[in-house]
Amino acid sequence: MDILITALRDYFAPLGFWGILLLTICVLILSVFVAFIGDYFKLKNAITLANHNAKLAKELATKEKVEVQLGVKAELVLKHTDRKEVWLEITIINTGEITAFIKRIAALLEIDTHKIVGTDISFTPDVSELNPKKQTTIELKPHGAEYVCNLVIKRNYRFQIHEKGGVNYSKGYVELTTGKKFEFEFQLLSEKTWDAVAQPEFFGEFSGKLPHKCSGCGSVFFMRNPALIAVDGKKPYVTCPHCKHVDAL
Repeated sequence: MDILITALRDYFAPLGFWGILLLTICVLILSVFVAFIGDYFKLKNAITLANHNAKLAKELATKEKVEVQLGVKAELVLKHTDRKEVWLEITIINTGEITAFIKRIAALLEIDTHKIVGTDISFTPDVSELNPKKQTTIELKPHGAEYVCNLVIKRNYRFQIHEKGGVNYSKGYVELTTGKKFEFEFQLLSEKTWDAVAQPEFFGEFSGKLPHKCSGCGSVFFMRNPALIAVDGKKPYVTCPHCKHVDAL
């Protein structure tokens, strides 16, 4: 800038008064032009920075809105191991895009008032729950990862009951380390079903499946109802998952 002004002064100096006037005009025009160019690039940089900050804020807001999404299904099933048991099978699927950390799984029982032995003092707990014996934090990856929790159920357990369509249901929840809860419900067994389950020879249909004893290795496993297995009138059969022996039904 200084070099350019010096060159102009030397150029206009021989013209006397008019040279000084022209020099002054040129210097003013040059100053305005330089200031304009400077302001232009400052404005451009400010707009670019503002757009970048807006984009970044939008991305952060989007990330903050992403929450854990779980699908929870629960049902009572009959299990044959070394003995016959009824289990509450709770299946948890992470249908979201971020990892879920589960700290608690519970089915809700009726809240009973208890009396302290040897005193007239009674107390009522805030909540009564059926939980896994070992409650540890469970890490469940996103995009369909699955975890199954099994709770052994006894007939004398008094679950909280609500009725739908003449059928008794109970409920429970899955709680994340963040405190967010996902509730689930499951159908309770009728007294008639419990009576049947208590019989040693009980091999009736339960939760849509039938227990089957393999004629090859003797293991007991669950299969679908034979009426659902049969196709086009053909005789149904089942393959043992343990020894791969095929039994006709």
